[in-house]
Amino acid sequence: FLENMAAANGFDAKPELVDEASFNAMVESGDIVEMHRGVATEAQATQFKKGDYYAGSGGAGNGIYFAENSAGQGQANAETYGSEVIRGGLRKNAKVVDQETISTEMNAFIQGKVAAGFEAMDRNMVNGATKLQDIGRYATFAGYDAIKSNLGGMTQYTVLNRGAMVAVK
Repeated sequence: FLENMAAANGFDAKPELVDEASFNAMVESGDIVEMHRGVATEAQATQFKKGDYYAGSGGAGNGIYFAENSAGQGQANAETYGSEVIRGGLRKNAKVVDQETISTEMNAFIQGKVAAGFEAMDRNMVNGATKLQDIGRYATFAGYDAIKSNLGGMTQYTVLNRGAMVAVK
């Protein structure tokens, strides 16, 4: 479901791929927030960079999970998820929302639509609203590129729009 929503919003675009030196320069200039994602295989890393959009599910919403690399935490965290580590960066102009804000927005939206649907006896309105009952799906619907959260003392991003990212080739 999220893949279809991402495609409808143009969020299934591939990240810009750059060499290591260019990536480092973008981090140093503040153009991107450096993040890491661990995956099990090289094929999964390649899929993120060059293949079809794929989003998983998780506690901070459906999407593509990355850990911010403050004090090397992102790299260390990524390595616990797989031997292949994607070094990526979210552009500084990306539309990012924090997890608490998007949860509040989503709950208010869904409650309003469900109440309106019941009042109008419109089952499709009720069913459509409840399909958005995941912060990743709702944030995609609302046009956010990523959700920022703090999980276990580490800043993590649930990326929804690959096109808002840069990754090392």
